[in-house]
Amino acid sequence: MNSSNLDKERALRLFTYLKEFSMLETPLVRNVENYDDVLWFSEVPEEKECTTPLQDGDFHDVWIEIEKPIKPPVSSPSEKIVTWLESEDELNNENKEPKLVEQIPNPNYVEDDEDESPEPRYINLNDHPEITNEFQKYMENEWMPWKEEVFRFKKVQSIYTDLFSIYQKHKNLGEQFELIVGVGLLNWKSPNGQIVHCHLLNVPATFGFDADTGVITVVPTAQGINPDLEQDMLELEDRLDSSSLQPVIELIHLLQENFWDKTTQDTILRSYVQSLSAEGVYYEEEIENKHNFANEPIVLYSPALILRKRVEKGFQQACTKIIDNIESDPSSIPQGVTRIFKTMDDLQPNGIEGMDTGVEAEDNIIYFPKEANEEQEKIISRLSSRNGVIVQGPPGTGKSHTIANLTSHLLATGKRVLITSETDRALKVLKAKLPKELQGLCVSLLGADSQSFKDLEHVIHMISNERDDWDPDVTQKEIENILKSSMI
Repeated sequence: MNSSNLDKERALRLFTYLKEFSMLETPLVRNVENYDDVLWFSEVPEEKECTTPLQDGDFHDVWIEIEKPIKPPVSSPSEKIVTWLESEDELNNENKEPKLVEQIPNPNYVEDDEDESPEPRYINLNDHPEITNEFQKYMENEWMPWKEEVFRFKKVQSIYTDLFSIYQKHKNLGEQFELIVGVGLLNWKSPNGQIVHCHLLNVPATFGFDADTGVITVVPTAQGINPDLEQDMLELEDRLDSSSLQPVIELIHLLQENFWDKTTQDTILRSYVQSLSAEGVYYEEEIENKHNFANEPIVLYSPALILRKRVEKGFQQACTKIIDNIESDPSSIPQGVTRIFKTMDDLQPNGIEGMDTGVEAEDNIIYFPKEANEEQEKIISRLSSRNGVIVQGPPGTGKSHTIANLTSHLLATGKRVLITSETDRALKVLKAKLPKELQGLCVSLLGADSQSFKDLEHVIHMISNERDDWDPDVTQKEIENILKSSMI
């Protein structure tokens, strides 16, 4: 086996191992109810405070909206009615109707040992039909409508509390968990005996929360609408092959404009289940969470909001794509990968691979916006002649400061820079250390909240303005002035 074929074989083994190891670390979930939190759209009451795609309307930008309900106050009856109540506290208890007592003590009665009081000791309700009539009117016109409104309030409050709980978990758990909306609930006892109760068509989502009004919304992520058909819960032999799946995938792309295009959703789910089995059935009107495990696959529409541990599907797909690229073109293996399993000199006569940007940088000029030491200058020197440089250091040793300087220099010399991190918190810290002129050029690909979406809009706006206002002649003069002043 020659050197080229050996490199190809080793690279294939490496990425196959990484992909399969990632799959082993990700627990296979076949029942949607085993996820951390699931809220079924069918559980959202059809009330004025609640909006979901199960209702008519445009749901392109907001998929769920729940307003914070306000418990209605009870209207008190007149004072003379209050006197006859068994308990005034019952007025605020919607589960127990207030009642009148049969008699009450007579306030005009005066107990006298010598002479009998001309007033009776008690007043009987039967002797005062006007009290009964007024009480009945109060019950019909005020208390009973209030009771119905309280029950309506409780339904909305219950779903609001559930959604608020998921919102807080999603915010506190960070990037390890993801929020998705799923439609197309697959119920199936597969040929190998596996019980499957999971959604087929899923799309990433995120929360919006207005602290002033208390309104909670579920909206698309900052990355837009990116639906995906998931077959992970099925064994390999039970899944659709790539040729059968391709027509379905092409339809899924249509949902990127409007995920709640019901006609397209129905076509996708019906096509999938009927391709999966000759006896496959899709029930497009079924919105409840139902269990019906038969030998033939059944798909219910049944949309749900799901909070689950983030799966490394993107990483696995990337490994698959890399494997395919290596198979088709072994020469595409980067040296950074080859050096993992092969001793080699990474000295590059032209510096970093693929970095010919057409920008001619002056020799020996380093563009650091912050204070720098000799080590940082050495890193730039090594990058100019090597494929890569590793910079290590414990917390608090100025790595973010160093990265900010390196990033600024690379951008100033016409390079594009990709910065990766396990969480977006570290990226936010780094962005704050960059010069303000560069912060507006940084696009976050990891954040999925409303703030990330606003940041993306700001970046696009700033880049557009910079491009429109850019004058090459003026810029060239500024560069020359800076170079002259630096040489003085």
